[in-house]
Amino acid sequence: MQTLWKSFFLLLFLAACAGPPVSLLSPEQDAFHRGIIERLQAQQAGIRTLSGVARVVIETPKIRFAGNEVIHLKVPDRLYLETHDSLGGLQMLLVAQEERGVLLYPAESIERTFSPRKENLKRYFGVDLTVPELVRLLAGIPPLPPLTPEDLRSERDGDGIVLSLLSGGRVHQRVRMSRTGEILRWDRLDGRGAVDVTLFFEEFREVDGVKLPFRILLQKAGETVLRIRYRSIFLNRPLDPGLFEVHPALPGGGNR
Repeated sequence: MQTLWKSFFLLLFLAACAGPPVSLLSPEQDAFHRGIIERLQAQQAGIRTLSGVARVVIETPKIRFAGNEVIHLKVPDRLYLETHDSLGGLQMLLVAQEERGVLLYPAESIERTFSPRKENLKRYFGVDLTVPELVRLLAGIPPLPPLTPEDLRSERDGDGIVLSLLSGGRVHQRVRMSRTGEILRWDRLDGRGAVDVTLFFEEFREVDGVKLPFRILLQKAGETVLRIRYRSIFLNRPLDPGLFEVHPALPGGGNR
């Protein structure tokens, strides 16, 4: 018994001496990663509201849809979308705020109010994203988690930088940045390490001091399912809070 207690206290002593885990990053790598994180945070903080007009194409095995969209969003989770056909007729209206949304098809007098989870947006809108993820996508922001320098591994790739994002020691996301800091590509990896979803950000232009992609592509399993091509973007203009109010617009709007 005495030997057992000695072993126990020895383990406690060794644990106390071990201290906090040692970072695997060199001081230069740590400073480099901190600079990248600060740049990403500053870029995201520069987008509070966005209004724009875009050409949108959705193409999945079950849905083929194209139209012109009027977009209003407030980061992180408020969204207003009007989709018009080539003649200017209103095809669809999507309004979402926090955990609720309403989807309206005026021509068919169809309305659905719903909780905007991935399943609902995929069912009605053809895109496997939550509303906050869709808001970030439309703002040109990939769905990155909170980051620390230890969460990143970086390597040079030509004129750009490739960042591998770690979770539990496994790479679960990968980002390619230009040498000037724009995110050009974001990949989400599955449990086997294969690319599951990809976002491409292209045709960057400066809008009120913020560089934004005017062309965004979403790929699923290598197939492009969403194309967005902005014609105009306005940043950080005041938006009427009533724009995002979620309430039935047609008599007898159904809950889903």
